[in-house]
Amino acid sequence: MHGTLVHARRWTLGAAAAVVVMLGLASTGNAQTVTLCINMKKGTIVSIGGPCGKGQVNLTFNQNGDEGPAGPTGPQGPAGAPGSTGVPGGIGPQGAQGAPGQAGDIGPNGILGPVGPTGPPGLAGFDAGPTGPSGATGPQGATGPVGPTGPNAFNTSILTGGDLGVDVASASGTQLVKAAATWYLGPGNGMATQQLSEDVPLPGSWCPAPPASGATPATLSQLRVHVTAPPGDGDEFLVFNVCVNDNCSSPLLTCTINTLDSVGGSRCFGSGIQPIANGDQVSIQVVETGLQEFTTAEVSWSMLFRRYANGDEPPGKEAPTCL
Repeated sequence: MHGTLVHARRWTLGAAAAVVVMLGLASTGNAQTVTLCINMKKGTIVSIGGPCGKGQVNLTFNQNGDEGPAGPTGPQGPAGAPGSTGVPGGIGPQGAQGAPGQAGDIGPNGILGPVGPTGPPGLAGFDAGPTGPSGATGPQGATGPVGPTGPNAFNTSILTGGDLGVDVASASGTQLVKAAATWYLGPGNGMATQQLSEDVPLPGSWCPAPPASGATPATLSQLRVHVTAPPGDGDEFLVFNVCVNDNCSSPLLTCTINTLDSVGGSRCFGSGIQPIANGDQVSIQVVETGLQEFTTAEVSWSMLFRRYANGDEPPGKEAPTCL
């Protein structure tokens, strides 16, 4: 029994060594199955791959061998046969225009064309003939139709005013003075501390008159004021407000004097437009604020009054009818 085990161990180890050698020749990653036929008495390999006969034992090995080194590059193969002719390509872009060729020879003269039309008459000579007699007057033509009504016309006036001048104003006490106060100016040389005495009624627009459709109200604009004395060092102001029907709280036409003008006095230019209805009463409020540093001053003013009409305003009508 002991001898049989020794033989079995010997041929098993020898067969295993042979298999290791054979599997070492295999490429890495490829599973190799090896079948050996071993002589049981001698322990030698009888055949590889089987089948095994009597007195032989069948040993099968299956494992991945280690990757062997890369083999040398093989020789280049022969050239392949020429491929078939490809499909013709598309038409390429047109080339640049060539340079102009040389001028050709002059051709023969053409056939003579027909005679052109007669031109216009020439200018009259210096020796003009005598003037002929005047013809008889023809009959008067029929009267034409009346033309369409023209657009609304407008009349523009300049309203002016101020105080009563140096002599009269100083005597009557109607001058701008050092103490802060409120004055009222009206067209003409009118100036007082009572607004009612300076209110002037103005006519409005007519043809058509507001509030008719398409009517445009009369307007006051471009207020200009000049004061003979400068305002001082900047801590005083003169505010001029155009008041309508004694309402001076929210004027649409106003100006403020706080700078010197070019002649040593002071002036302002009012912006805004004040609409005027028919019969509205207008005055200018003068508010002195701050510490006035001049003793007395004269004031003058002007503004545009524009109203729209197509003719003279019929008398005695607040809202005249257009003729």
